[in-house]
Amino acid sequence: QQQQQQQPMQQQQQPMNRQHMPLDLPSRPSLFTRSIMADETFTQAPLSIHYPKGALSGDDPVPQADSRYISLDDGNASLDFLRPTMQRLPSDRHVLRNATGVSDEYTTNDYMGVICNPMALPSADHPPPPSDSLTEKLPDSGEIGRIPVDFTIDRKAPPRCGRCNAYVNAFWSMAKCNFCLRSNKGGQSQTQYGDKVGTVDYPVAGPYVTRKQGPVKPHWIFCIDLTCPKVLEYVDLVLDEIWPAFYNQIVMPHMDVTQGQHGRQVVKPSVAMVFVCSTGIYIPQKGGGESGSLSKDGFLVMPDVFEDAFSPVPLSEYSWSLPDEYEDMLELWKSRIRPVLLPQLIDAKIKNYVKNPNSTSQADRKGGHSMSAGGAALQFLVDALEETGGRAVFWTWRRPNYGLGTLVDREQLAGGNQRNKKSGTSLYMPLQDAIKSYNIQSNPNLLAAAEFYTKLGERCIAAKVALDIVVHTNPKVPQSFLDLATLGRLCESSSGRLVWISKSSYESKSVWKQAIREELMRPLYWSGWDAVFKVRCSQGLAVRAALSSSGKIQASTLLAGQEDEVEFSCVTPETCLGVTLEHRVGGIPSPRENVLAFVQTALLYTNPWTGDRRVRVSTLAIPVTTIPELVLPSMDFGALAALQLRLSLPHTNYSSSSRFSLDSSIQYRIDSSTPDQMGDSLLTDGRHDMFAAMRQVFVAHRTLVGKNGRSPPMGQLAIPD
Repeated sequence: QQQQQQQPMQQQQQPMNRQHMPLDLPSRPSLFTRSIMADETFTQAPLSIHYPKGALSGDDPVPQADSRYISLDDGNASLDFLRPTMQRLPSDRHVLRNATGVSDEYTTNDYMGVICNPMALPSADHPPPPSDSLTEKLPDSGEIGRIPVDFTIDRKAPPRCGRCNAYVNAFWSMAKCNFCLRSNKGGQSQTQYGDKVGTVDYPVAGPYVTRKQGPVKPHWIFCIDLTCPKVLEYVDLVLDEIWPAFYNQIVMPHMDVTQGQHGRQVVKPSVAMVFVCSTGIYIPQKGGGESGSLSKDGFLVMPDVFEDAFSPVPLSEYSWSLPDEYEDMLELWKSRIRPVLLPQLIDAKIKNYVKNPNSTSQADRKGGHSMSAGGAALQFLVDALEETGGRAVFWTWRRPNYGLGTLVDREQLAGGNQRNKKSGTSLYMPLQDAIKSYNIQSNPNLLAAAEFYTKLGERCIAAKVALDIVVHTNPKVPQSFLDLATLGRLCESSSGRLVWISKSSYESKSVWKQAIREELMRPLYWSGWDAVFKVRCSQGLAVRAALSSSGKIQASTLLAGQEDEVEFSCVTPETCLGVTLEHRVGGIPSPRENVLAFVQTALLYTNPWTGDRRVRVSTLAIPVTTIPELVLPSMDFGALAALQLRLSLPHTNYSSSSRFSLDSSIQYRIDSSTPDQMGDSLLTDGRHDMFAAMRQVFVAHRTLVGKNGRSPPMGQLAIPD
């Protein structure tokens, strides 16, 4: 039995047949191994290696999205960056309709698309990418990823076609551009790596620098709600684990590598932590001791939580620059702010505070513990980072219920959670998405909140501020309405993250501390800021719609070109977009057999640690077929499921050219007299639509096989009657 298990492993290690490999591809390297989970078969399992360029001939099967593999950049973009839903594209609309069995023009195109991870990091197990010489290796862009950076080009513009502006790639030549199929007279072709790899970074300057305030800085600010039961433990977590990890694992490595090894200046990040309650936002200032620059009670106070929450002084006056002020920061926080000033503030403004002690009204006699000015805190964070950009974290345990951005308890507003009744409220629909509905427009409290969070999200995108919201709740106590949908949509639009931790481990410090630390640290290791994403296709294809829940879609115009743009405050390896494609009139130009179609993405972003502006270009080649029966066997159901999930759950940020934009979807599905039901109806319909779309391709394929008088292959999934 042991020999039988080892036999397929040995077979995988046999080198690929050289006659089926691209000529510029190096010999296949040995397999890599990693430790795997206990429920898997082997403790050391080989990772299969996939060559995207080799897959064009069908000799190297494409691994499934949920499988364990290494995808190497051999001139065709790695699956880490671009994964198409079809490994063989239909040559025209007729072939696509026959392959999917769908006659509706709009629905047919839902099966043809690409899942894009523009800031993906190749596996840490990756060997160096191939080059034109077996002995020469391309330089790394960092210890984790190996995306070559081409420093030989003119920073004013990367090399590209002089006619269609497609970037140089491994399938491009001066004689013929693989996108417009014309000669490249007047185009630029000088490049060190662009014509060898599928993904490359180009340093750029001049017109590519669009931010007037300068490059985004890697600043990181925390605001903690003083009404949280575990507020002191959160502060301890920041001081003892999060800030030290940021300093030791991120800041210092950048100093050592970028500045120490390459002699380049590193932008120094700043960190800060403030506190919010019903009486204002409390800002610990730099200084120390009673005679320092701290005010009388130890904090500078911004008392306005109702009209306009703003940062009363520049960020530099209450933040600490790393690494220069790291030791001084910890000394002040651990010797005075945390043990002395913060407990005094909690006693005065939370435990012993009553809003209006002389009033006979219970509403006016609210205690400090019951009022959360979270909306004011979020606006303060954006204002503090407006000039520099950066990431902010708001830490709370309830929805904002006091002052700016107050979120009404929509569940209680309808007399309980009646989500399946016409008169109930939808807990799944963000206020930003339903701002035009009658129920929102007729309720001044709901309308004020919807407008506040919509404008705050737009302000985040303009200022390049990513908002993370941490909600830590105790599952053992009665739960109140949190309105995570509205808070989550704010995080999405700002390219931030909503982290909700509510498990039985609430009392286990080590468990929830580790979870929160990992969630907050993950997007900091590798990111690009002030980013713009675009997609282009070769002749015969067009980008139909871009589907991204984060960032902001900038719809295409006649002046801007055919492609939509997606604008992000920040992109990380977790940033994922869906792009749907469609055929132009006539489809792929003839001849259609043994030809390739191309998709190219361009991500313009800023490295926050150096201030460099870069364009990351990824180019994907996909074979074309005129035979409908070959389409389904080539489908990548992992990518298709990811695309269908986005299509089946409409979003306000989706491209207007997509029939799945929220406004057009609810127009036909939702009774306009009950707009509060939009969220629940979309969830129900989305679940059904996704299942129907995935099932349809199987039905269509078996129908094609039956029409041609052939029996279905053994082992192929049968569709029940």
